Amino acid sequence: MGDARDPALNAAIKASIVLLCAGAFLLIVMVVSGAEGDDSGTRALGSALTVVFFLLTATSGAALARRRPGLAWFGWLTAVLSTASLVGCIVAIWDGFGGESEGFGKALAISSVLSLAGAQASILLGPRFRDAGPRIRLLRNGTLTLLGALAALVVYAISAEGVDVDAKLVTVVVILYALGSLVLPLARRGTLVDEPAIATRNVLPADLLVEHGLEVVEGPVERGPEQGGGRWLRLRQADGVVVDLITYEQ
Repeated sequence: MGDARDPALNAAIKASIVLLCAGAFLLIVMVVSGAEGDDSGTRALGSALTVVFFLLTATSGAALARRRPGLAWFGWLTAVLSTASLVGCIVAIWDGFGGESEGFGKALAISSVLSLAGAQASILLGPRFRDAGPRIRLLRNGTLTLLGALAALVVYAISAEGVDVDAKLVTVVVILYALGSLVLPLARRGTLVDEPAIATRNVLPADLLVEHGLEVVEGPVERGPEQGGGRWLRLRQADGVVVDLITYEQ
């Protein structure tokens, strides 16, 4: 999820790998030792997988918040929901749901669904799709709409009592969303050079930087002769570093 050049995401991926390896090692030890009657190992493995899952969803939201300040609220909301879901799942794994399991279980399921949907939306709202041209943005927006509809249907199915959600409708939405998720990156790669939004800017170096995850902060602005001429543009990297770029015509 997200841009592999994001330092925070790199750290999250490394932590996820460590947790998965630790969980796999614990599972191997359980199998080899033939441990029975004690489900602590199984709970530990479930906890590790849960941490990995919500660590990645939270990191996707945090990455969106850093790279697109205008959508920071959505990114941090995803991160907060992921954190709350993680805590709830860990409690459920180790302490059970208690006497009021139904209400707690529904709330946990809903927050988990929203965390996953928020993480997927954070990826789709990232700079690489925003700056890829109108056709790609249209496809991105359609995929986001399907994602929102799917999340709403699942949340309704979880929260509603005595009401059956049409399985055919859910299946159709799932298929369309999966299709959009698969086609979107392929379409972006295939039209990256031909999109009019990129071609008409006439700032090839800046376009290349935007394609690699930098966000335009200000510009482009034509500089006067007293300033040395050229076209000025300010960009921001995923880690917050600001880069000023000046290009000159030959």
